[in-house]
Amino acid sequence: MSLRGTVWAPIGPSPISQGGSPVNGLVSAIAVSASNPNLIYMGTAAGGVWRSDDGGTSWIPIFDRQLSLGVGEPGALAIDPNNTDVVYVGTSQRVSAQPQAGLFKSTDGGASWIRLGSGYPSSNTGNANQFVGQWINVIIVDPANGNILYLASTSGCFRSIDGGRNWTAGVNAGGDARSLVLDTSTPVGSRILYAGINGRGVFRSNDGGQNWTQILSGTTPAVAAAVGAAPAGFNKTIVAIAPPTSPPNAAGVQVLYATLQGTGGAPDPVGVFLSTDQGGTWTQRTATGMPTGTQGGYSFHMAVDPGSPGDGANDIIYFGTVGHGRSKDSGNSFTGLTGLHADNHSWVFIPRPNPTPSIVFCGNDGGLYRSMDGGATWTSLSSGGLQTGLFYNIDMRPDLTGSNNVGALQDNGTQTRVGASGLGWVSGQGGDGWDVVYDGTTAGQVYCTSGFWSPAPCTRIWRSTNDAATFPTEITPWGTASDAGCYLGPLATDPSAAGILYASGSQNLWQSRDGGNTWRILSAFAGTGDIDVARTQGNNVVIGIGNRVFVSTNALAATVGAPSGVTFADITRNLPPRNVARVVFDHNDPTIIYAVLGGLNGGPGNRGHVFRTSIGATAWTDISPDLDLPFNAIALDGTTTQLRSMQAPTSA
Repeated sequence: MSLRGTVWAPIGPSPISQGGSPVNGLVSAIAVSASNPNLIYMGTAAGGVWRSDDGGTSWIPIFDRQLSLGVGEPGALAIDPNNTDVVYVGTSQRVSAQPQAGLFKSTDGGASWIRLGSGYPSSNTGNANQFVGQWINVIIVDPANGNILYLASTSGCFRSIDGGRNWTAGVNAGGDARSLVLDTSTPVGSRILYAGINGRGVFRSNDGGQNWTQILSGTTPAVAAAVGAAPAGFNKTIVAIAPPTSPPNAAGVQVLYATLQGTGGAPDPVGVFLSTDQGGTWTQRTATGMPTGTQGGYSFHMAVDPGSPGDGANDIIYFGTVGHGRSKDSGNSFTGLTGLHADNHSWVFIPRPNPTPSIVFCGNDGGLYRSMDGGATWTSLSSGGLQTGLFYNIDMRPDLTGSNNVGALQDNGTQTRVGASGLGWVSGQGGDGWDVVYDGTTAGQVYCTSGFWSPAPCTRIWRSTNDAATFPTEITPWGTASDAGCYLGPLATDPSAAGILYASGSQNLWQSRDGGNTWRILSAFAGTGDIDVARTQGNNVVIGIGNRVFVSTNALAATVGAPSGVTFADITRNLPPRNVARVVFDHNDPTIIYAVLGGLNGGPGNRGHVFRTSIGATAWTDISPDLDLPFNAIALDGTTTQLRSMQAPTSA
């Protein structure tokens, strides 16, 4: 096999210019060296792990060749404080679809990695391979002994005493443990830890994570009163520990804080709870001004500044949901934080001698931020070559040189390279960018779908005439009677004609023949689907929805429906019953269609990832490479019959 062409070169975005602030993709975990605050590791939802040696001014990717690029939140990234060359990474697909990969370890600062328990190299033995089937949420390395590790995952809390090779599950700590904290003031032989487990509550271990006792639940009086009557309840549970008092209590830190994601009509979040006796009793704080709206626990984390007094009255709490807040009175009141992107995922601190405030790091949907003044101002650390944006879709200007790129990104809107410099991109529209496409022949005209708009409809369609620099014109065809909900709305244009636009709503496939000014429904479909239009025959339109494929050969007919109007035929035929991620016509033959499928191979009739058929055929031909991974994207060479397909779980 030979490769032709040039090597891949980065084109950004690094950063995205959004409202005057540089942003990037979602940061799920942060690790900063306690002895060198310029050494920062950043974990992302689908962009791997990045390292900075200059305090976040510049970044290098150090995890790109691993099986998964998703790092668990809020803390599945840890530096061994005993040896800062040792780094641990726990993978997760909680936010972005990624292969299950497990737990990784580096002993050279991220230059190389092993997947613990994989058997490679031969000395890499043990039972850590069990984490391949789990999402890892938190990793803690004991500062007194680098061989002792604590881990929280979707299967509970675990402990290792041999540097991560072998793990023992804690007794009575099963469930999705979304938070885990260690009381480092307790004796090494009897460490006290606290864990927050989804839907169960807060648990304490007095023996280094081997056995666990529940200390907060739905029946805890303060919690029961705050949650309310059924069906109200709670799910994601966060526990945070105050720093030791001065002098420290011989029995360990006494002050704990907890907060809960509300469900079933309960307040969301369900307030802030305080214990001053290691979880023996709890009271609810007033929490005036507390940020609200966890989006189902998606954006929700809390931590206590280690520069706090630890007295349960004047502790500094950083609290994040969609917005961010800070309390300096142990949760009685909160002040909103400005200068941060929405949707919190992680907090990390570097304490400094009083009265100098701790250095605070915040990870959110817009990247990594740092404050040196107690949260009063924030500096974005999302430039310097960092590329972690979560692209749903991307398109190229249909001129001879592909002179511009546009993209739709998770929580970072619709972006363009027009008006940017270097690796930077510019935001033409905020929110969540769903899809973006150039018009077939109208220069500079771009269409996008985006959300979350309020009031309804949540998903809307917009038009730009300046290469996505701005989207001033809304052209959404639906209201609230049909195609409702928040969803990624796919778009497609006719490459050979101006103004012909297709939009896949949650119930119908829509067509516009005048750039979105007027619309008609071509067919009802059960959900959204990927659409393509044949380059040399605008009547040929294909759509993949779920595990089905449909095609029309008269999409430009004057009417809709048989006998002479637009109709679609089901050509799923012998395709495996898995999600059809993308469908595309051959660029030179408007009757040939390719499809790529997500998921992994199954039994007979459920194997293969890349398929080809023609409109007049009776079956699909499996043309898959010898690679069993989910295929989510496909690209064709437009000048030859050569097919180029890529496995790219997070890109389009």
